[in-house]
Amino acid sequence: MRNLNGTPTATEEGVLAFGSLPLWFIGGNAGATQAEAGTKLLEQTGQVTKGGIQLTKKTFGHTFTTHGDDMTNFLINRAKGSGMAQGQFLNNQKAAQFILDNVGKTANGAVNIPIPKGFPARVIMPDGIFKAATHIRLVPSGGGVKTAYPLIP
Repeated sequence: MRNLNGTPTATEEGVLAFGSLPLWFIGGNAGATQAEAGTKLLEQTGQVTKGGIQLTKKTFGHTFTTHGDDMTNFLINRAKGSGMAQGQFLNNQKAAQFILDNVGKTANGAVNIPIPKGFPARVIMPDGIFKAATHIRLVPSGGGVKTAYPLIP
């Protein structure tokens, strides 16, 4: 199929209209590591920009709108009001890369992944105290994660 200018459309070039994912991705990519597959997906779907990884809801769910680096006051109040600890990422780009590098581990459901010491993530306790997170919980969805958040299991 060609557009009005006679230029081949994405479908003609080997990309499915379904979510604009390339045919090679739909069939899997057994030769690539999980990190390479995540990066390749972002490149193919146009989510890598000069400014970093686009934090789309399709890929990251409510991860950054709830647990992002600019949600401190919301999470302090949520922890206090719910009586439950709340995780917060302190660098959305580093968190996004970590999620992409590990999303392949969610094939059998949600997982807690240990994070390196010094990773920019914390847990806000109901009494308002901040603690360093030790893990990140990844909850999968069809095209990425439904949510991801730091925690201390």
